[in-house]
Amino acid sequence: MTWNKREREVRGEIMRTDVFVQLFSETRDAVSMEKDLDRAFGMFRDFEFRFSRFREGNELAALNRASVCTVSDELYEILSLCRKYHGETEGVFDPTILPALEREGYRSSFGTEGFGIPSEERVGRQYAFSDIRIDDATRSVSKPIDCRIDLGGIGKGYIVGRVARMLAEHYRDFVVDAGGDMYVAGRNRDAHVPYFVIGIENVFQEDSNAGLLLLSDQAVATSGVNRRRWRDADGQEKSHLIRAEKGASVSGDILTATVLDPYAVRADVMAKTLCILGSEKGRCFARQHRLPALFLLKDGTMEVNELMKPYLWKDDTSFLES
Repeated sequence: MTWNKREREVRGEIMRTDVFVQLFSETRDAVSMEKDLDRAFGMFRDFEFRFSRFREGNELAALNRASVCTVSDELYEILSLCRKYHGETEGVFDPTILPALEREGYRSSFGTEGFGIPSEERVGRQYAFSDIRIDDATRSVSKPIDCRIDLGGIGKGYIVGRVARMLAEHYRDFVVDAGGDMYVAGRNRDAHVPYFVIGIENVFQEDSNAGLLLLSDQAVATSGVNRRRWRDADGQEKSHLIRAEKGASVSGDILTATVLDPYAVRADVMAKTLCILGSEKGRCFARQHRLPALFLLKDGTMEVNELMKPYLWKDDTSFLES
């Protein structure tokens, strides 16, 4: 049987991360596969254009300026997911943290001019996503006018899942990866194995893996404070992960958390949730919510829960203690 393969990678241009898509097919020709890649990357770019908080005049900006706003079907879907996961995480995941992000210094896109400089905005009332009302019949959103939303905690997982659903219309075997948020479908036809091998970055040792995951029809997301972090004028470390109840950067003991889930959007949200909770509460949360999880801690150790161990390449399990 002859398999066609096409892949494409765009580095740093979309959502300031690397986006990679790989396709295998025995029925679609090369031209069709290239068109499918065009469509996939078009979806990523369109998502950033419409929902990045760093773009003026887009749909998210219009919502953030309004007290009542009718939203598109896609933004309604995203906000409905935000409502769901805000409840499931008991408020740990909360997209209304935008003012806190700006006060911490995340006012402009990571690494650009103005990044790391805190806003001088006076601290007013601190909102929660529960202050937002979504009318499911009219798809209108009501909120306090100074309550503003950032979709960075859910966006990559959401669009990875959407692209995966689109590709699944024509492909059984493919990979969609956006900077640590990934969905793999079927099997790796190159390697002739019934799964894809996904390496977990070892943040303590360059060019090595902390473990290898064997995945099929599964999403994986890694979140942490190892990349998007900075120090303020007083030398205090800041990050893009915010403790909603404090309105400040997380200061826990987790460096990165990796989560598996059938859905990319849930994996994304839950990986961030575990990082914010810290290892003690994170272990309990992962167990209660049946999340396969792997933690790299700031003290240089790694923890893997029982639900994650079946997905790890067995040669990598000799050092697992949790």
